[in-house]
Amino acid sequence: MSKMREMASVGLKLLSQSYPAVIVATLWSIWDLHQRPVNEQSVANFLKAFAPAFFFAMWFVGQWLRAGKQLADDKDSKQFESMHNLLKTLHEAVAALNKVDAEAPEPAADVKTQSGDDEAIRLVLNELPKSPIGALVILAAEIERKVRRILFSTGWFNGLPHADRTSVKRSMDELARLKQIPSAMVESVSTFLKIRNRVLHGKPTTDAEVLRAVDLGLQILRSMSGIRFDNRRVRHSGLDAYVDRACVQKRDGVWVLVLDTSSNDGRYTRIETFPTKQPSIPEGHFVTYEWDLTSDEEIGDTWYLDPTSGEARNAWGSSRIFTGRDIETL
Repeated sequence: MSKMREMASVGLKLLSQSYPAVIVATLWSIWDLHQRPVNEQSVANFLKAFAPAFFFAMWFVGQWLRAGKQLADDKDSKQFESMHNLLKTLHEAVAALNKVDAEAPEPAADVKTQSGDDEAIRLVLNELPKSPIGALVILAAEIERKVRRILFSTGWFNGLPHADRTSVKRSMDELARLKQIPSAMVESVSTFLKIRNRVLHGKPTTDAEVLRAVDLGLQILRSMSGIRFDNRRVRHSGLDAYVDRACVQKRDGVWVLVLDTSSNDGRYTRIETFPTKQPSIPEGHFVTYEWDLTSDEEIGDTWYLDPTSGEARNAWGSSRIFTGRDIETL
């Protein structure tokens, strides 16, 4: 039964490749027959014209398919560099990145615990014995997530059009342009993601090569922990905003958002209060650093009641509307 199915598949494949030749040969034979005298318009003469035309058309179709495959292979080879070359490039880029890190000022002792990278590294190492490729994919996703988090936590994405949909490469280029990361990190991340893409497209790769890529990728992730930026976590949201210190006259359509803002290197923490038109943002979530720059609207001197102490506190003297979003939704 399986033999019959295999023969049927071969037959369908031949049919799909030969029907253009059949059409061309048939049209040629009809034209040839039409040019002959009526007494020579016979099936025999039709077949005499059809046979050579069919075989010539099949030869041409074969050449066309071979040329198409060769072009596809050439394009594929240009799109996907060899794993050896990619690993060599990645090794050199990571070595340059490690050199930059070694020359940088020593970060605070609790950077690692604040970065959240320990959990990501644990996930990668747990997956590694089961599936090196799975570990590679998890690590690549974590690096991409971290790039976007840095970009949106700081507001450094403002120079990028359509920032929500921008590529990781372009995000890294923007961070490098702003001198927030070294060029070696751009090269490292870009090459690592090329390796991830090559593996996911099924290109020949050994487990040893994937393991080497994961090892270098983990070094990239650790290096990214040294990028200093502020994390803004929602402490309170949806607090009533008041015009007066006695907290009697409310502002319509504006609420007070209270954020716990801390540097990821543990050097400082502070409380920030911003005006927002979002009545509720989940407490404990991290938000992007975004402002409504499309309007000249500014909110004047504003007060709010501290939910913990019940005291009236000044929120701001004058401020634009804060439009920060939950980072995890991006």
